[in-house]
Amino acid sequence: MKSARWGLAAYSRERVFEADDMPAPVRAILPPVFSLVEPPQGELSDVAFVRSADQHDIVVKHSANPVYAQWLEREAKVLRALESTNLPVPQVIAHHIDGDAQWLLMTRIPGDSGWTALAQASAAERRALLRALGDMLARIHATPVPDALSDADATPWLERHRVDAEEVALEDDLLASFGPPSPEVRTFIHGDFTLDNVLLCEGRVSGVIDWSGCGAGDPRFDIALALATSPELVLQPADHEAFFSGYVKDNMPAPLRTMVRDLYGVG
Repeated sequence: MKSARWGLAAYSRERVFEADDMPAPVRAILPPVFSLVEPPQGELSDVAFVRSADQHDIVVKHSANPVYAQWLEREAKVLRALESTNLPVPQVIAHHIDGDAQWLLMTRIPGDSGWTALAQASAAERRALLRALGDMLARIHATPVPDALSDADATPWLERHRVDAEEVALEDDLLASFGPPSPEVRTFIHGDFTLDNVLLCEGRVSGVIDWSGCGAGDPRFDIALALATSPELVLQPADHEAFFSGYVKDNMPAPLRTMVRDLYGVG
């Protein structure tokens, strides 16, 4: 789910599809009897949970918009590439191309969106969740860029991102506000690490979704989006401290540790 906080509010959501809209190869994978449930996430593609009595929910994403369909195709590629990592990502059940339309079927990861979990949490619970959020982001940034994505990552992440999105002015402003980046600080990034795209369950991060924007890029972008909660939720200094207590690791590469120390005063 793309965040409106950094200038992506202009994207409009497509209508939610019905079972009869599914091509036969997609329909054949699903249970004989099911209902479609609209999830809270999902703005750039049609998204629905396929819910049946005899199995776990399946997530179905669909798009016929050329740009969004391209992102959906990349998401399928990314998720398959991340299967060998220890990151909690959905598993691809099937990816079907039907003319200009893309259909992606995935396992559903249990949990509430980060927004829901933090909104319901006490101050102490919120800091524990933010610590878990920082820990998960550190795991992402420590993950080597999968070989399957190396072709796309020949182009710097933000430059590649510009090709697909018009609303990048605020993203440029966001990165520029940090000052000159260190050329050594380039990690695997999620690219849209907002609270909407993190699932929390029983005090831990159960999953991270919407991976179409990932690649080798500037880790400051993920950190900024993770902490971009205003005005709905104004984080206190202790909240930021909790996040970075989870993010900062003893084995962090020296350039990344220096960047975090210089920019955020921790590490």
